[in-house]
Amino acid sequence: MMTVPPLPPQSGITIRSEPDYLSLSWAGRRGIIRRILGLSGPEEELQLYRDRLVYTARPHRWMPPPIVMNVAFGGAHPVVAGGLSGALSFPRHTLADVRLERDEQAVRLTVQYRLSRVEIGATLGEADKTWLADVLRRWIAG
Repeated sequence: MMTVPPLPPQSGITIRSEPDYLSLSWAGRRGIIRRILGLSGPEEELQLYRDRLVYTARPHRWMPPPIVMNVAFGGAHPVVAGGLSGALSFPRHTLADVRLERDEQAVRLTVQYRLSRVEIGATLGEADKTWLADVLRRWIAG
């Protein structure tokens, strides 16, 4: 299985090595209501198999079922918790060109998926996005 570099200090990412895949998971940012109620954000997980990447978002239990929406930010389709239902699978050979793109609001981690770009880890901090970009580049390269 793939080895990964050390996580950045105070990272919110958890790494778990399974026999068939590497699991990277984190809790999403908390909005103002979640902070007031002391609740964590939704959990997100990437599973890196030999032949595919699987993304799963688990909304917080008290949240209503997610609404499926197709939204684009700066040409990248975001993969964000609460906007998807179930797991998404991306075949490894269809992914390329991992980028960290800075705009006025944030740094975005995007991956080329066929003819479009997909944003991953929108709820992560900049250091975690940089680390995750490195891991994804290594995994895509084989």
